[in-house]
Amino acid sequence: MMEQPSPRLSLTIFLELFHRIPQQSDILLLMRTSKALLKLGENELVGRGVTVKSDAQVRSFCDFVLRGSASRAIRLRRLSLEFRYDPEDEQCSDDDGEYDGAYPSGPPPPSKATCGLLLEVLRRATNLEDLRIDSCEELLQRQTAIQDAVAALKRLRRLQVSSIGILTDDLLKKMESSLTELDLRCYSEEIEVPDELLSMVGRHRETLEKLSGWYCGLGSFTQQYPRVRALALRAFYELDAAVIYQAFPNLQYLELTAPRELDEIEDVRVENRQRTIDSLLPSLQYLCGSVNTLYALGSLLRVKKLEVDYISSRQECLTRLRSVITESHPSQVILQVGYYEWNAQFSVTTTSELLPDESASDITHLVLDMSVKALRGSSAELVSGLLKLLRKSGITFLVFRIDDDVESEELDPPKAKVQEAEDMSEEDDTDEAEDDSAWRPALQEKRAEQAKADRKTETILEAFAQPHQEGLVRDFAAAASSLKHIVLKIKAHGATYWEVERESSSVTLKELDANVGEELIHAEGLAPNDRSSGLEGIP
Repeated sequence: MMEQPSPRLSLTIFLELFHRIPQQSDILLLMRTSKALLKLGENELVGRGVTVKSDAQVRSFCDFVLRGSASRAIRLRRLSLEFRYDPEDEQCSDDDGEYDGAYPSGPPPPSKATCGLLLEVLRRATNLEDLRIDSCEELLQRQTAIQDAVAALKRLRRLQVSSIGILTDDLLKKMESSLTELDLRCYSEEIEVPDELLSMVGRHRETLEKLSGWYCGLGSFTQQYPRVRALALRAFYELDAAVIYQAFPNLQYLELTAPRELDEIEDVRVENRQRTIDSLLPSLQYLCGSVNTLYALGSLLRVKKLEVDYISSRQECLTRLRSVITESHPSQVILQVGYYEWNAQFSVTTTSELLPDESASDITHLVLDMSVKALRGSSAELVSGLLKLLRKSGITFLVFRIDDDVESEELDPPKAKVQEAEDMSEEDDTDEAEDDSAWRPALQEKRAEQAKADRKTETILEAFAQPHQEGLVRDFAAAASSLKHIVLKIKAHGATYWEVERESSSVTLKELDANVGEELIHAEGLAPNDRSSGLEGIP
């Protein structure tokens, strides 16, 4: 009997299989099973983009690209170089740039030899559209020819760079591509004179659509950026509203967050409100940032959507928050309470004071996102505050969330704040070790207070756990007769999505499928805004 040939799967099926594999490492394993699949999987593997974070990963990536077909580099569209050079890294390497031991901050970044391989890949990746380079200045110092290779990428549209110095600034000025998005992180340990964002990006003013800058000043107005629709100034220095209005007249999204308390905030606010500008961003839809920064803006801007963070229960903060809401007339409000600030505290008895009485009825959508670490008070007080808040509102869609971190954020901005807290903790430990008798009672008292706060936190979370959620949702719906949808996202207890149906005086609750609920959140424009990097999520 003749052997029957083994069945063969069509190329279409293999292509679909590659497309459905979530991990690039698994795609590579499948590719290695045969020469045919090796060739077939190249598009999917490289097309998804590549992220490398160490010398070993860069070497492996470069070897894959340079040893394969010429088309591998050409197919590369997105590349993230997420390794970082430590300021003390020279002591960890030999004369050839090879690291001879453990790197101070993790896996060693590319040596000088590896940077040479990376240079060759960048020269061949002529279709690259999206590039991220951490420690950009240090990388260019080790291999200066990379500057020309990146500058020659004519199809590049999105560029993110961290650590900006003379070489990086020169790169931005000599690039041949028409960039549409720039994300520049100018942070360094000692910032004496902040970089001026406008002086660095002037080369791209005719094509830029999204611009974000970290740890920098804005600079003086010299020319307009007519196509920029999204601007984010994160951890910036000095606030001159007139420059924003004049340089970016067509903004639809504006985000402002300072790394520290603005000096003389009331004077800055008065000065900004006195600016005489012909038109104040008529296209602006979405205003976002920290309470004090938005207050200092002296906003005369009307927007559809307002997102505010760095919210505490200090009366000064709450007063400023209400002023910002009243002045901007939003219909959608997102409040992030107790996040970012080290040792932030929010008394739940002030929950009802988060919205102004005079304009609360104009707000139709509310996202209230509270840090569980910051909450102080009982669950009963929190529920009472929420009900009082809802009674004075015209809210139709409510998202209430309690968790440790802001949703969808991968980093803790701003870095300077986190480092400051860590340094403080280390210093305290040193002092305590020197004098045992001096610190022990205080430390024990501090631990007891923290344990008490933790118990209260658990009590609050339990009060919003799923067995109690239907009752809470019914109370919320009774407090605000306008409510149609309610979403609860509670740490350790998951999320539930509710639709409120009303007929005469009766209220019927319908729990929605999670996928349906999330689709509804996105459709209403209430999806989390990831402000940890760039502006990719902003339309």
